[in-house]
Amino acid sequence: MKRLNLLFFALFLFLFSGLNAQNKEQARIWIDTLASPFMKGRGYAHKGDQIAADYLAGEMKKLGLNPFFKGKSFLQPFTHSVNVFEKEQELYIGNRKMKPGYEFILSPFSGNVQGNFKPVIYKDAEIENIKALLAKEKSFKKKAIVLWPSHAEMVKKANAAIAECLAKTEAVILINPTKLTWSVSDFLVNGKAVFEVGAKYIEDFSPNSKLKLTSRSEFQKTYVSNNVGGYIEGAIKDTFILFTAHYDHLGMMGSALFAGASDNASGTAMMLDLASYYSGQSKPKYSLLFLAFAGEEAGLKGSRYFVESQPDFLKKIRFVMNIDLMGGGSIGSTVVNGTVHPAEFDRMVAINEQYQLLGRVKARGKAANSDHYWFSEKGVPAFFMYAEGDVTAYHDVDDTRENLPLTRYNELFLLLRYFIDGF
Repeated sequence: MKRLNLLFFALFLFLFSGLNAQNKEQARIWIDTLASPFMKGRGYAHKGDQIAADYLAGEMKKLGLNPFFKGKSFLQPFTHSVNVFEKEQELYIGNRKMKPGYEFILSPFSGNVQGNFKPVIYKDAEIENIKALLAKEKSFKKKAIVLWPSHAEMVKKANAAIAECLAKTEAVILINPTKLTWSVSDFLVNGKAVFEVGAKYIEDFSPNSKLKLTSRSEFQKTYVSNNVGGYIEGAIKDTFILFTAHYDHLGMMGSALFAGASDNASGTAMMLDLASYYSGQSKPKYSLLFLAFAGEEAGLKGSRYFVESQPDFLKKIRFVMNIDLMGGGSIGSTVVNGTVHPAEFDRMVAINEQYQLLGRVKARGKAANSDHYWFSEKGVPAFFMYAEGDVTAYHDVDDTRENLPLTRYNELFLLLRYFIDGF
């Protein structure tokens, strides 16, 4: 009898691991495609997000999902404003040309600035007294204000001083001793630019150093993006559970590619993987909508448009499960809105403990940090889950498919599936 139990347990582990390996293998294909140079970082330079939207619509069709939007389409177009850095950006300190994306980035609201500048350097104590020091300088014409903090807390003060500096000059350089982290802006400060330089790449920088700066952006007020959605009809047709993930990322800053493998090719692949699983099963209890949002990095634009354009549909939603950053997980996962919906969160914790999937499942309160937010604001119950551990790249050029381990992908997949199956 004992031998039979061991054989049964070994067979269970084999089937369990085989199922997971298959899911992980397909997820890797989706991630590698979404994070490839062909997708242009799924941002706004070279219309990378539109390339990704068409690809996702095709994948949903292959999986047998029904198109969700008007006209039997997988795409829901909407317009929003965004500042685009399609052309090459340049920064020379002395004779050294800094490498865009790796050694310097531009603040995403930067406009068009070009020319040679003389640096005016302010360090820690001077940064704290920046207003008075700026007032003493007669003119900043063709001068670039350089803020050079020595540690992370002083970086915060330097960032707070940037607006004061931009009122005096057209170019500011922040020498950052911490990580370079890029973003997307839906507004433009025309004729002004902020260059952020990694302190570890500075070899020689003094008030006598020559600076050559080129910032080139194009502000697009009515850029067209697309949400992508497909569904599986359930036994209860008019009640929906949503799996959501944003597929957009930062795109490109000139030649610098921000591929976004973790953020959020991984969550998008997880969503497609779940769609693949459920499309191969018998009819689910509730209808399942798989929704890939655009414009998350630009300010949750896609999810806001969806929510505001679908007031009647919101009444049909049983629950929203928003997923992001699924590439690691050795520490566990965090659930935003976990404290808002304690019964659902406790059930997720119980599932995790029962199947011993992740090291921990931690609750977090309400936060406007991803696409669940607009649903929550309309009273629709929603979770936002992200994995923790293993992945340190975030909003930088190192968030690549090669650097994505998918450590606990299988366990995250099962936790999400078992949780949704419990409704």
